[in-house]
Amino acid sequence: MTEKNKILIFVDWFAPGYKAGGPITSLVNLVQLMREDMDISVVTSDRDLGETTSYTGIRTDIWLQADGYRVYYISNKQPVLKIMKHILRADNYDTIYLNSMWSVHYTWIPLWLLRNNHTSKIVLAPRGMLHPSALSISRVKKWLFLHIARQIGLYRQVHFHATTPLEETYIQTVFPNQDVSVVQNVPVIPVYQSSQNKESGILRLLFTGRVHPIKNINFLLKVLAECRDNIELYIVGPIEDADYYRKGIALCGDLSASVQVHYLEDKHPVAVQQYVRGCHFLISPTLGENFGHAIFEAFAAGRPVIISDKTPWRGLEAVHAGFDIGLDTADVWQEVIYRCAGMNQQEYDQWCTGAFMYAKDFFSKQQFKQEYLQLLS
Repeated sequence: MTEKNKILIFVDWFAPGYKAGGPITSLVNLVQLMREDMDISVVTSDRDLGETTSYTGIRTDIWLQADGYRVYYISNKQPVLKIMKHILRADNYDTIYLNSMWSVHYTWIPLWLLRNNHTSKIVLAPRGMLHPSALSISRVKKWLFLHIARQIGLYRQVHFHATTPLEETYIQTVFPNQDVSVVQNVPVIPVYQSSQNKESGILRLLFTGRVHPIKNINFLLKVLAECRDNIELYIVGPIEDADYYRKGIALCGDLSASVQVHYLEDKHPVAVQQYVRGCHFLISPTLGENFGHAIFEAFAAGRPVIISDKTPWRGLEAVHAGFDIGLDTADVWQEVIYRCAGMNQQEYDQWCTGAFMYAKDFFSKQQFKQEYLQLLS
């Protein structure tokens, strides 16, 4: 019997956490996909994003066996550097996988400890953090760190994992001499949900994600200020930027009486899927998405989308899966929302079918397991 490759993953948040959104989803799906083919160990924090207490019922600072892999939840009582040094010395790993570009504890410390390692392959997934729009936030701090990191050779041994060809170009712009492999994120399996009742002049929109400038929800609120149809917008996600959230609340004062906004705060992924099934369109004016799990999960459930052109999901209107629109055209966003609100049941059902078939076609064309075996071997 062939011995499995040993993979050690460092990540800030992992299951049962969910508040960090896409990066958690990406990694959980990856582990679920590869656990039968690889010996996987995950090192992570003992709490979800923004939480001050540990996960309920989970032991910390010890290896725990999960379903086909093992997890080590580090408590804040322990010195992270000491724990990680012990973990790296206790066993030999074929591949070290890092799931963030900027994490101090779960990327920079492991890279520093591995700087003289010549036996393990080191793979780093930036998760969209080298996208120009992401680099523009705290720009000076990030470029200063990158300059210092280059000087000390922190990323010298890193093999980058891009999830789209576009992300590959962003990585190569910042790290022109580094190896990069393009392997798609592992999404959910498409399962069609029955379409919603749709009356002309009525539209239910769902935004899921962090309330943060990069998600650009306030742009959408400004667009809706010009709309007069009966529109309901449900916002589901954690407040990551309180000032940005307060500005959004102020923008809601400019909406007409026919436009209602419901902020539902953060929800468990199971509850989010219920909101996806209950909406007519998922909407996201994001400044940039590396993959966009929420977008794909809408397709996979048979829900069309209205999104910016800053994601990998393009050419949607041609296949009746939704609309991808530039962010410099607020009037086009208004026209599309007006068009979607005016759809009757028959027309809307065609778009639901188009969205599901788009997801099904994407999923059927991928060779996820073979590509990840190559990346992580």
